Amino acid sequence: MKSHALIITFIMLTGTSLLHAEAANTLTTLPDFQAEKIHNVDQKTEGSWVCMCFDDQGHLYVCDQHGALFRITLKNGQVATKEAVTSPGHANGLLWAYGSLYISSLGKQNGVIRLTDTNNDGTFDQSDHVLPLNEKGEHGPHGLVKTADGKDLYLVMGNHTPLPKGATSISQGNWAEDTLHPHQADARGHARNIKAPGGTLIRFSPDGKNRKVISTGMRNTYDIALSPTGDLFGYDADMEWDLGTPWYRPTRVIHLIEGGEYGWRTGTSKWPDYYADSLGSVDDIGPGSPTGMLFGTDAKFPLKYRKALYILDWTFGRIYALHLQPDGTSYRAQRETFISGKPLPLTDAAIGPDGALYFITGGRQLQSGLYRVSYTGKESTLGTISSTPSQAQKQLRHIQQSRDLNQLWPALASTDRTLRYAARVSLETLPIDQWTSRYQSTTDPQTIITATIAMARKNGDRQLASQQLLGIDFPNLTPTQKLEYLRAVSLVFIRLGKPGASTQAQFIKQLDASFPAPDVFLNRELCRLLIYLDSPDAVSRTVFLMQSSLAVKNDIPTDVLTGNESYGKAFLRMLNNQPDTQALHYALMLKNAQVGWSPESVTAYFTWFSKAASKSGGHSYRGFINNIRKEALNNLPDPLKLIAQKAPTYTPPITPTPIAQGPGRNWTLEAAVAAVADLTQANAAKGEKMYQATLCSRCHAHSGSGGDSGPELSALGTRFSKKDILTAIINPSEIISDQYNFSTLHLNDKSQIQGKIMKEDDTHVFVASSAFNLNLQTPIEKAKIVKRTPSPLSPMPPSLINALNPDELRDLMLFLVGQ
Repeated sequence: MKSHALIITFIMLTGTSLLHAEAANTLTTLPDFQAEKIHNVDQKTEGSWVCMCFDDQGHLYVCDQHGALFRITLKNGQVATKEAVTSPGHANGLLWAYGSLYISSLGKQNGVIRLTDTNNDGTFDQSDHVLPLNEKGEHGPHGLVKTADGKDLYLVMGNHTPLPKGATSISQGNWAEDTLHPHQADARGHARNIKAPGGTLIRFSPDGKNRKVISTGMRNTYDIALSPTGDLFGYDADMEWDLGTPWYRPTRVIHLIEGGEYGWRTGTSKWPDYYADSLGSVDDIGPGSPTGMLFGTDAKFPLKYRKALYILDWTFGRIYALHLQPDGTSYRAQRETFISGKPLPLTDAAIGPDGALYFITGGRQLQSGLYRVSYTGKESTLGTISSTPSQAQKQLRHIQQSRDLNQLWPALASTDRTLRYAARVSLETLPIDQWTSRYQSTTDPQTIITATIAMARKNGDRQLASQQLLGIDFPNLTPTQKLEYLRAVSLVFIRLGKPGASTQAQFIKQLDASFPAPDVFLNRELCRLLIYLDSPDAVSRTVFLMQSSLAVKNDIPTDVLTGNESYGKAFLRMLNNQPDTQALHYALMLKNAQVGWSPESVTAYFTWFSKAASKSGGHSYRGFINNIRKEALNNLPDPLKLIAQKAPTYTPPITPTPIAQGPGRNWTLEAAVAAVADLTQANAAKGEKMYQATLCSRCHAHSGSGGDSGPELSALGTRFSKKDILTAIINPSEIISDQYNFSTLHLNDKSQIQGKIMKEDDTHVFVASSAFNLNLQTPIEKAKIVKRTPSPLSPMPPSLINALNPDELRDLMLFLVGQ
């Protein structure tokens, strides 16, 4: 009795719950929450549990991933009885709804099965296969919830699951890969033949007869949760083999709406989060394996935790509480760890009739357990949670249901991304001839951009769409609008075909002056589009950016990774030998380039591959590097292939360059100026390391040491303001001194060479193509040079500070201004 009392006292004081005396300190909760293990599953007779639900009489149902269904009766929070229930079993999702138990089964009858006890004798005597499906793996049918109107059900399915027969959709099946360049399949063959729509959310009637696709473009969302006000959320999986690549997408929570597209595609063709024809995330969680999720509405918890959305991570043994905050018509989240354990392979959770949160562990034949979490603090657990939708929710739902052009058209220009997206989805339900004339007369840039996406997806007039886009003043758009503009242009070409030479030249002229940009994502999309359009400058500028790119450290807490040594090893290895994802994006785009190559750019490009191969990533990382190199070599003109094959191997510097700890960010001038306003806590010695980490020392001298291809930077504070310094760093091409400017040599084979002319004789011009090493010079025959022009591109890459966190930026600024 004394030892038991000590355990309870320890729980109350520390918030750490002990599962058993022999398993002390393996489970940690928030203060004033108590967790206890109430059943240890017998693997031989009960299997490994992966899903659970309560019925309307308070019975708990749980199911073995590869076997039987069990019914549990609880009394005072403990297991009173447990019995196997005759059923198809093999469930990946359970839901009690409309007087029946619905099973998302991967057994002999694959799909959703409805079990009914027609005579209330405790036995399911009727089994209906209401939604047959054709996938039995872990990327099959998963979580189930009732719809907000109490009429139907939602089912979420992984990306290997074909759509059920007869399913309709608001887009009438108008989904595609929608990638501008040919993609590469996963280097290890995973999901290589899986095409859009990928993972989907389905709505169906209780008898399974009415079926509708609600959302698309997920990878493998295991569970879904409905808020008290009727908003639906999912917790989507990452592809950990993509780790270290720009197409890696972390596990993330998404707000699921009708017509919502979330951008999963196979291999390298996954859409970035900012694509305007998709929706982003509520919260990017990071690495892990998403399993269950639920709202705490019916829990006997303090109001803050009753309002929370709980998500379960199987890999790292964590339950997170997400506190949702409105963000226009969607949401953002503040996240905290509610429960963690090691090992704790969480699979599902549910709120019991007693107001406790019950969860189970198991999956993949691991040891299972049933746990109960209760609140033991003094804060009130009362309080009303409203089920009335907010005005923003009502506005979104109104636009989703509207087919009135006069209501939809203004919403296309909304500053709210989700509302703008929903208006475009509704617009696409209308015949295109009903709104073409209105589109043609529109002058508002945002409206044109959003409507052009609809025009492309509805197989509209390519010439009209191109004219409207070319009429927009691209440099004066906001960064978000620029990204959406570039996506709209791409979709016109993807869906309606590549433009003719004249239109192609107009788009090159429209965009060329903005590349490179001070924004890393804009540079990704500009190089993607300009290479597709055969811009003569695109290759040289992209190679320049690739050579000067810096690896930005991922924001992955190491304490999370240590929760699973086996799975976390790849992530820890990558963090210690970080690939440059931005440079890898440039490499992926350059493999498709048909014009603009020179011997110098070919050598620089193919030398980069050996550097990339020395870095660490997921299981497919090096395979991707090898495959990109092979395809790039195959696409080169024959005279350049030999040069590529002879490209030297990358040699790392003798003294390793310091690396910023990050996490970095896409610094804007305004944000950077605000960050360095107060330097009282900055450290100049650390700033000197950041000066090296951001490659400043490669070109600039400071205090008598460093490079000589750029101006001397000692005591800049006596000559320039902090804003002046940051402007030059973020957008160095805004003002270029004649003393340091590069030249563009236009050759008779229509290729171009960017670089600094170091010397020339009667027959050759000697060009240094990189400011990092002016001694590395290439002789160019004068007879091949058609003309020379000043380069509009600064030899200094833009936004080298993007690898820095705010403290590191302040340290660097203190070192530069010399205070």
